[in-house]
Amino acid sequence: MSDLDSALTRANKLMSRKGQDKPPAPGGLARQSTRAFLIGLLLLCALLGGYAVWLDHSRKEHTKATPAPSTTQSTSTPVAIPTPRYEPTPVPLDPALEAALQAMKLNAILADPPRLQMNGKIFPVGSEILPGLRLKQVDRRSIVAEDAAGALYRRTF
Repeated sequence: MSDLDSALTRANKLMSRKGQDKPPAPGGLARQSTRAFLIGLLLLCALLGGYAVWLDHSRKEHTKATPAPSTTQSTSTPVAIPTPRYEPTPVPLDPALEAALQAMKLNAILADPPRLQMNGKIFPVGSEILPGLRLKQVDRRSIVAEDAAGALYRRTF
């Protein structure tokens, strides 16, 4: 026999042995990929948990670092005493203006820009409805007017 024949014979024997090898276990690759996925998921959860613990710890340190306002005042810092805020005293309404506003006939309320039609005339916000009475606000359900003294007259409907 020649060298070529002996090489072919050995190759045929080798090829025939490979077919007789044990087949791979069923689901081997699937088990490996599932295992790798679960390990990755576990590592991700550990990282997120560690970050949450670190974040909570840093917030607690920040609140400890900022001093709470003390109730006792030290003598070195000037004490600012807040000035009391008083509500303005209501200005009394003029009964004549109130009666005149209530007696006017409301024809329409126009929305854009807000204005109203009373006694057949159109009044935009800021205009004088009656002598001494200016229109301040127009809503769907009320009209607010103001006199020179700052008293507010409201008409609802």
